[in-house]
Amino acid sequence: MMIVHEVSKRGVKIDLFRLKLHIIKHMDQYKHLTREETGKVGPLYYLCIGSYIMALVFGIIYLILLGIWAPDRIPKRCVSCSSQARYSSDPCRD
Repeated sequence: MMIVHEVSKRGVKIDLFRLKLHIIKHMDQYKHLTREETGKVGPLYYLCIGSYIMALVFGIIYLILLGIWAPDRIPKRCVSCSSQARYSSDPCRD
């Protein structure tokens, strides 16, 4: 949101209704605007990219650890009855 505020301060029209759809576009605009003004990319751009990368890394770590430590918690489908049972080793057992 800070990037959107900085971009709007520099005269770019922001559509608040579709803000979540255009956040990547506004990040790119911020990058180009700050590079034109100062010759370097602004610090908010790197903070945003860093947080996206950290969220992706932690999400992958979570999925890996979920598969290692709790493989029986991943839902399995029964081939014969097409039901899905949670937290059991035999999905057809009810």
